[in-house]
Amino acid sequence: MWNIRYAKEKKEVFKNPILVDGLLDYGNIGKIAVDYIIKLLKAEKFCELYPSSIPNLIFINDENLIELPMIEMFCKKMEDKTLFFLTGDTHLLDDETSYEFCDTILEVVQEFKAQEIITIGSITLQQPPKNPKVYCTGNKKENVELYSSYGVNTDLHGVSSIIGISGLLTGLAGRRKIPSVSLLAETSEDSPSIESVYSIIEILNKRLNLELDPKEFSKEIEILKKIKPEQDKKDPDVSYIG
Repeated sequence: MWNIRYAKEKKEVFKNPILVDGLLDYGNIGKIAVDYIIKLLKAEKFCELYPSSIPNLIFINDENLIELPMIEMFCKKMEDKTLFFLTGDTHLLDDETSYEFCDTILEVVQEFKAQEIITIGSITLQQPPKNPKVYCTGNKKENVELYSSYGVNTDLHGVSSIIGISGLLTGLAGRRKIPSVSLLAETSEDSPSIESVYSIIEILNKRLNLELDPKEFSKEIEILKKIKPEQDKKDPDVSYIG
């Protein structure tokens, strides 16, 4: 069971809504990218979601106060569409909770007639990629082919499954006739690849016409690189997808 707390009481009409999922995954590529876009676009909080099954921990915020784990959805109205962004600070504990969460999210977005769902995951390599690629799969062939025009690879080279919300949300969206794609960025198993985050942001910038300045991305990357830990060199190999 998921409890939803809306930031606004009355429901609005949204033009061509699109949901972008940036929840935690193994590489945290989606969360870093989506949190950054929320900040740049100054998106407003739409709702908070509290699960019945979450890790038995709490967070201490910048004011040294306690906060419960939760998942949030932010909203940004643009001229020709409305963008919704999912982000959160907790992993879902089990398969049942994951399915319940996806069904809850899909009920919400179906209510305001979402036109597309974009999820973000990672293909984790043992060795940090110098020029990380982004791959795409989805529940409709025409949607996947559309992303090839943005420099995304649509051949997953034998990958047969995606672990976690990034794949599950896309799959369940198909049952509700909602077009959805999963973007999977190559990254390192030791720490998130900043270049991978940059690649995802570039694709979302093109697909969603965000009109964000790439120079700002570059500045952020240089800042993050300075605090990025050194990684051991290992033989390249895929160890996780999702």
